[in-house]
Amino acid sequence: LCPSVVAFSKNNERLVGQTARRQAVVNADNTIFSVKRLMGRRYDDAEVAKAREILPYEIIQGKSGDARVRIPQTGKEYTPQEISAMILRKLKEDAEAYL
Repeated sequence: LCPSVVAFSKNNERLVGQTARRQAVVNADNTIFSVKRLMGRRYDDAEVAKAREILPYEIIQGKSGDARVRIPQTGKEYTPQEISAMILRKLKEDAEAYL
């Protein structure tokens, strides 16, 4: 199983899955999980407001009013779809390595 977690380490390395999950305690601001709840939602959506209260990472408003996550370590912002694509890419790589 591959947890749906993406983290950015101190040296800007992108970690996905189990290794990213291990970062959640020591690197909470740069570890993204539960991002699917933000997909397709605007920043001013009630569900996004709830997520901002409980999630340790920063959720910001994108230029088009959508919800995005900001990674302090890199200074970059990502859409929920981009974070999900990172997870799917890792799953694809793992599947290809297995075959």
